[in-house]
Amino acid sequence: MAISFAVETVDAMLAPEIQAMMAQHLADVAPLDVWRTLDAGVGMYHQCEAAGMFYVVVARDGGVPVGYSGTFIGPHRFCVGTIFANNDMLFVAPAFRGTNVALRLMRATVAEAKRRGASVMGWAARPDSRFGQMLARSGHVVAESLYLREI
Repeated sequence: MAISFAVETVDAMLAPEIQAMMAQHLADVAPLDVWRTLDAGVGMYHQCEAAGMFYVVVARDGGVPVGYSGTFIGPHRFCVGTIFANNDMLFVAPAFRGTNVALRLMRATVAEAKRRGASVMGWAARPDSRFGQMLARSGHVVAESLYLREI
């Protein structure tokens, strides 16, 4: 398995094979009915990318995408002088789960965040998920929980 990891553009996320992964991702994690419709708001992601405040890392196996990670980055709203990288999306295709692809994708995401000046990295995960457990094992701490309800 020769997996490569590279920073790509938001436009790469529009490729049909990545759109299919995004639909699977949404089906896996969307807690509310209003989030179950894929509409990534690509214009907003383009604006953030152009401002240097969003980047995407794509994992590919022989050129075929098998995972992605999208991260917002910029000054933290409450901690002046801190550049905060906040992962918005991380997905690994089911066939590659249980391998080291997720960990390597995380590492590539963090490396890019550091390259861009971040000193804090944030991830979203359900505490009881495999990803949440992986974060806890790797030294991450829970800072707060987000409670949602459709209104």
